[in-house]
Amino acid sequence: MSLLVDFVVDANFFISSFSKYPARLATLREICEAHNYNLFTSDFILRELRRYIQTEVRKYVEIVKVSRNEIKELLKDPIDKKSLPQIPDLSLIIAAKKLGKAVIVSSDFKLLETAKQVGVKGLMGSAWLLELYEKTRGSMLRRVLKIMRDDVDPSSSVESQISEALRIMRSKVDKKTTGGEVIIAKGGDYIKDLL
Repeated sequence: MSLLVDFVVDANFFISSFSKYPARLATLREICEAHNYNLFTSDFILRELRRYIQTEVRKYVEIVKVSRNEIKELLKDPIDKKSLPQIPDLSLIIAAKKLGKAVIVSSDFKLLETAKQVGVKGLMGSAWLLELYEKTRGSMLRRVLKIMRDDVDPSSSVESQISEALRIMRSKVDKKTTGGEVIIAKGGDYIKDLL
């Protein structure tokens, strides 16, 4: 069994992943449990969400209470005050610290940079979903993760389409190896591909 890992999730992740289909959160929770991951967010973040998303978050995500005084204390730390994230996002740093070695999942660069300054790890939402996708077995679960990743990071959809096209192209083409280079041959055309 793998070690238990706690992830603290921001509002943008919930909004982009679950605003159309809030019931997907149950699937994400199932996937996380299979990998021994716990999901958390702060009460500040919960208040930022629409009620129908809040309902699902309360079912599947543990809520960490954070006070304004704790955020004021955080602001006394030596951090770059010029590019601070918003107060609800700062509450995620407090939540992660309360949990110990929790990792923040966010697409907010200010939040991730501030977290790093105070010793809290962070991951981009699309990177976290990609990691889950690669670890997860089962085509249905993987399909949901791919859709969520495309919702969190629309550029990942284009990236995956290009990757799939290249995979198909390479599978239909004969490969001949010469000296360290791979030469892909189809008909009389040769393309050097430094794989």
